[in-house]
Amino acid sequence: MERDTEGRFAEGNQLAKGTTSGPNSGRPTDATKLELAKRLYLLCEDEWDDVILALLAKAREGNVNATKLLFAYVLGTPEQAILLQGGDNYARLLVALRRADEESTTTDAA
Repeated sequence: MERDTEGRFAEGNQLAKGTTSGPNSGRPTDATKLELAKRLYLLCEDEWDDVILALLAKAREGNVNATKLLFAYVLGTPEQAILLQGGDNYARLLVALRRADEESTTTDAA
């Protein structure tokens, strides 16, 4: 990595101020993230309930990472919890949780 006399990255260096390391470098824009999220949702729409139920099952088995992930999305992280207003994915998660509770109650009673 070439530097100038003051120790900064030299002109033309891929890490120099104002340069990028490629055409897709840097963080994706919010529009790009939204488009990717839409594609993922549409691609897996029929499987979301199964994914949520599998995550819930792992959490019930004592998997700490599954529990943290579940809590983060249901309750929000501490700084996000106040901002959580619901939405389709939140409602979907609640329905899946209720269904899983009903199934576990039915299984326990049998």
